[in-house]
Amino acid sequence: MQAIDRARGLDPSLARRRIGYAGRLDPLADGLLVLLLDERNKQAHEFNHLDKRYEVEVVFGVQTDSFDLLGLAEAREVVHDDAAFERAVKDLEGTREQPYPRWSSVRVRGRPAFYWAHRGETPEGGWPSRARTVSSVTVIERGTVDGGALVDGAIEDVRGVSGAFRQEALIERWASLRGALAGRALPRARLAVECSSGTFMRSLANSLGESLGTGACATVIHRTRAGPFHLREAMAL
Repeated sequence: MQAIDRARGLDPSLARRRIGYAGRLDPLADGLLVLLLDERNKQAHEFNHLDKRYEVEVVFGVQTDSFDLLGLAEAREVVHDDAAFERAVKDLEGTREQPYPRWSSVRVRGRPAFYWAHRGETPEGGWPSRARTVSSVTVIERGTVDGGALVDGAIEDVRGVSGAFRQEALIERWASLRGALAGRALPRARLAVECSSGTFMRSLANSLGESLGTGACATVIHRTRAGPFHLREAMAL
């Protein structure tokens, strides 16, 4: 894993030590990653289940099948309603079942969820879900982003992810939306989310867009805390 290789490169004393990690990040997510050394790897389950804090940017008026910029996108109409937005944000809080995103590496019937999504199949028993708790959602900032800039950023992000995962189809779809989105001021919101382990920020973004009837996707996912570990105290890789 790149983070482990970088840590070894920065600290030669780690060269011969066993290093694992807790709390996988989505391909477009960044921020805090907890590395486990030597015997701590035996406690991976415990570290994996630490509660988390994220800062996530959500853009409205665009919806994707992956709930972030790495999915097939469609443009939606946006009606500005501040009161509805505030209610929808508040409704994200609490404990509820959150289905696994189809385009994710979560294991479903022994295979990554994206295996079934690639094949256009639903695994036996349907898509599983798990109870997640969102203890608080705070609005940090609201503004707009130009739709053309969003398209350019999405195409750059798709090209920047390694591996074969629909890149050609994704780039073609985003490019086809340029005419519909260029020059449009799409609403965006930056949120701070305190939640239980395993809560998908992009699923929260999608839920927010569904609640408002506008569609939405996550454009930035930034983990700032995992249990007692804070990004401000972490090694920069």
